[in-house]
Amino acid sequence: MSMRGMTLLEVMMAMLVLSIMASIAMPMYADYTRKSRTAEVPTNLKSLAQTQLGFYEAEGHYASELLSLGWATSKGLSGPNVSNGSFYFFSVADTETCDPGAGGNPVPDGLAMAVAFDPLAVPADYVSACMDKRLVMKTNE
Repeated sequence: MSMRGMTLLEVMMAMLVLSIMASIAMPMYADYTRKSRTAEVPTNLKSLAQTQLGFYEAEGHYASELLSLGWATSKGLSGPNVSNGSFYFFSVADTETCDPGAGGNPVPDGLAMAVAFDPLAVPADYVSACMDKRLVMKTNE
């Protein structure tokens, strides 16, 4: 019984195959994680917009601050009109329009708004998003 190991050529070929597979998989994984970071936006925006609509029915006008609504993410309020999610700031405005702006520059309008902490960490069309009174979410496309 003789002991036989792998030759240097076999080891190098195995490393080459593994490096090719890794170079294909890494960009796909990075894109997947960037897209998954937007998961908090639709749910939180819908909840926030519905809270705004309830406030309007009770008070006759929209709230201009989250503090007035008593709404916050699980991380709480970081200011009277800012609540931090995992990757987004959430806020409100007392207008009925919804325009997240062109080129990723958010316009402070809309019943519920979300703006990414780091625009490079999320897909370009999800840098900012807002929801109007029809509960339609718009991103900066």
